[in-house]
Amino acid sequence: MTERAGELDPDEWLVAMASPSSRLETVIWGYQTVRPTWRMTDRTLAEHLVYFPVAAGCVWDDAGTRAVVEPGDCLLLAPGVRHSFWPMPGRDPPTLYHFRFRIQTDAGEARLARPRVLQRGVWPLQPHLQQIVHEMAVPNRHAALRRRALWVLVLSSLLGGETAPASRGAGLGPQQRYAIWRYAQNNLAAWPRPADLARQVNLSPDHFSRVFRQTFGMPPRRWLLEQRIQHAAALLAESERPVGDVAAELGYEDVFLLSRQFKAVMGTAPSAYRKRLAQAQASGSGTDARA
Repeated sequence: MTERAGELDPDEWLVAMASPSSRLETVIWGYQTVRPTWRMTDRTLAEHLVYFPVAAGCVWDDAGTRAVVEPGDCLLLAPGVRHSFWPMPGRDPPTLYHFRFRIQTDAGEARLARPRVLQRGVWPLQPHLQQIVHEMAVPNRHAALRRRALWVLVLSSLLGGETAPASRGAGLGPQQRYAIWRYAQNNLAAWPRPADLARQVNLSPDHFSRVFRQTFGMPPRRWLLEQRIQHAAALLAESERPVGDVAAELGYEDVFLLSRQFKAVMGTAPSAYRKRLAQAQASGSGTDARA
């Protein structure tokens, strides 16, 4: 590739991101439920921004163009785009994946020429974004290569429109997804079953299981496990509470069961996850140096 700095069209930008001679720097990253007072007003960033709500959604205003970013939608903003975000009226604060990153080449910073990309109903991207969060929190010898590969997969799908939403009637609608997520979050400690989720949207368990897979790309039982473990990871990251206290809050009678499930989902034990997360944040390991 012939390196050139500045604004690049989508294909050139993706090539710059994928090139082993470039440097991918993730400035901010995470998965969280924002505060009820959360609001970003008239903001301009120097980095690319990605938002992917999984619950509640948010309102986005970009130079007078206002839209709702629903759960399962993915928004990419280029550097320098002035924008505002706030929670949707009448809903809980959004829970979302959020990232800010830049791409440095030998010729300078590579920026996407398109100011914004919004794709609707791209739930298949969620596992990849969750894996990026995991790779940021648990660095190892190959994490930088995996992060780069995951970002190329996510952004090439986003820019190419390859993760098109399911056809009408094929999956769960936005209100159904929100009802399921809210019920699960309010009852994680009670260990809800797939049949409990099906009742929230008035569907038979068999039909619910089919449309759930079409919507989320995984069976409901696996999704429930990941929701519980992601909540445990957030509690570990946000406090210094003992792992046993976190296990008890989430309904685990055996802390070792939490540890086994946590490792199965996150790839590491809870205590090691907390330690590596602190080290990653302290060392600024969001920079993927040239491979």
